[in-house]
Amino acid sequence: MTVPFLVVACLACGKKGPPLAPLRLAPAVIKDLQARRSAESVRVSFTAPTTNDDGSTPVDLGRVEVYALTVAKADEAPTGDEFFKQAKVVATADKVVPGEPAAVAETVETRPAPSPVRIYVAVPLSARGRRGQPSQRAVVSLAAAPAPVGALRATHDAKAITLEWLPAVPDPAGYNVYEIAAKQSAPVSGAPLNAAPLKAPKFADERVAFGVERCYAVSAVAAIEGGTIESQRSEPACITPRDTFPPSAPANLAVVPGPGAISLIWDAVSAPDLAGYLVLRGEAPGEKLAALTPAPIRETTYRDESVKPGVRYVYVVVAVDTATPSNVSAQSARVEEVAR
Repeated sequence: MTVPFLVVACLACGKKGPPLAPLRLAPAVIKDLQARRSAESVRVSFTAPTTNDDGSTPVDLGRVEVYALTVAKADEAPTGDEFFKQAKVVATADKVVPGEPAAVAETVETRPAPSPVRIYVAVPLSARGRRGQPSQRAVVSLAAAPAPVGALRATHDAKAITLEWLPAVPDPAGYNVYEIAAKQSAPVSGAPLNAAPLKAPKFADERVAFGVERCYAVSAVAAIEGGTIESQRSEPACITPRDTFPPSAPANLAVVPGPGAISLIWDAVSAPDLAGYLVLRGEAPGEKLAALTPAPIRETTYRDESVKPGVRYVYVVVAVDTATPSNVSAQSARVEEVAR
């Protein structure tokens, strides 16, 4: 009874069905297309897709094509296939990494009022050229850009780098601040450091790193036709913050005499780069003070056992940081005591 079953089973295994159609995947749609215009340059940015259009991975991503079309008004632009019949590929991003930000740029020609707008759409393609769905549209105006800002100046303290500049016009719509590659016009990131256009010609960057150069450029912002246009960026201003800021002086220095020694105690100083404390001593009236500690000590107490009975001593304590050269605080309050 088992033989016929085996024969039938084998015959079923040998049957061939119709061939399956090869998978033809395309990258998923780009969802975060943005276009930012600065003077006559438009920067189009996006994040490369991480999946295929059916949600599968790894993504088959070859390149991203950016189309552009100039029209009188955004709401009069053609849609669907008609848009792509009239639009042109203005830039191609070939070296795109899934999930990573990417950007392309083009130079545009401005027009007098009434000014047209330029519409951008990004289309991802697979390695074999299969097109994904187009992104949402990003629109910029082709109106004339505002005048650039005046001289940019950078200063710093221990907490922030402060930028100040001369206004381009008496009452601009705002300003954007960019960190740029050293002494070049290319921004480190496409986004400004400020979350929204600044109203005042001043900005504080709290990312102070001593010994690290940072360069900046500023553009004026004009509000036009429901969007914004930025001026040409200012000449760059670069600064390398140096640590010239000493810790605060130790407070509440107290002295306690004892047989053959004088003990000191003081409040700890709060400083992220604190190296320690130096204890200085002199004989009253204490016009000349010398360090008792050759190197900074971390403790907030010190026992001076090198005193001579009957001599009145003057003490102060200073805080020292780890900078090179070290920054030394002001002296603590002076205390005096007679050794026993």
